[in-house]
Amino acid sequence: MKELPTLEPYVPVYQNNHINAFAYLTPQLMKGKDINSKIDDDGYYEIRYNDTQFFFRPSYIAVTGRTQQLMMFYIEKFTRSIRHGCSDDEALAHKKIKFQVSEVAKEFNLTTKQARKMIIKSSTAMQLMIIQWEDNLRGKIEQHSSNILQGFVYYKPNRCVSLKRGEVTVTLADDFATLLPKLYIMWYPRNLRRIPLRRYPSANAFAVKLAVTYNMNFGKESCGKLAVPALLLSTQDIPSYDKLQDKLEHGTRQLQKRIITPFVRTLDILVEYGVLSDWHMEFDGEVLAREALKGIRYKMFRECKVVYGMMDYPEEKRMKALATSKTVSASKSKTPMARQNLCEVS
Repeated sequence: MKELPTLEPYVPVYQNNHINAFAYLTPQLMKGKDINSKIDDDGYYEIRYNDTQFFFRPSYIAVTGRTQQLMMFYIEKFTRSIRHGCSDDEALAHKKIKFQVSEVAKEFNLTTKQARKMIIKSSTAMQLMIIQWEDNLRGKIEQHSSNILQGFVYYKPNRCVSLKRGEVTVTLADDFATLLPKLYIMWYPRNLRRIPLRRYPSANAFAVKLAVTYNMNFGKESCGKLAVPALLLSTQDIPSYDKLQDKLEHGTRQLQKRIITPFVRTLDILVEYGVLSDWHMEFDGEVLAREALKGIRYKMFRECKVVYGMMDYPEEKRMKALATSKTVSASKSKTPMARQNLCEVS
């Protein structure tokens, strides 16, 4: 891997399980499906992941990791611009997001031409895509249905000389913009955007699933642990055991080639690009050596857990700073002012 400029490792994004579900719609999901036979009366094609529905215009189905990553780039920009829990009016006042094509090129390790093409294609898909789900809040059903983008404009010098060359404006859909500040904030692994997803199609789904789980369980004993089946369910680019069952009955060769090898390779690439600090497998509480994965039976494999660390996770730095501050404060003073200062460490 060539040397890349150092980036801030994590960025804050508003998110929930339904928005994150977009990361799990990997390209393999579309293979072998007759899209035209499943278009509804409004001209949309529906894709469902658990209890989240996505509706796409047939001409703009962009079920790709890059489209989801660009959406998180837009959400990151929006998250940084407004306070959590702000009013709808404040959210709508910041729904327009401006940035340079060169910024996207640097962020995603692309050429300017590649970045421009991705922005136009993926933004068009987001503009024509609808995400829909229901929340059950204290027995009250609340429905959410919205496009991601209201629209976007790509400015060229000969079209709009008042704006700098290569500037892009995207506008979040009103319903989406007012919803986001009400959601949780997650630390999103920025280096994920640099992984070549054509070579590692499950990398985006794996990384989002691992980051969400880590963020949700941080500070708990279960932090940094995820069952193998839960991780496998995040991607369709690694086939399920059921689809390969007939072939697997005749030995472990297909299991290794179709499941184990891409599973291990994807986790390794997340380490190589600085998303994960490390990972290993555990079976029944015992560390499973890498060599043990060769010839492993599926029944044992699915009962394993992936134990992992997120590279330079910001909350861990904060907790270490807090622990150090508490030690210093305990040795010098136990005044209310000292305790107050501990809460301000970030």
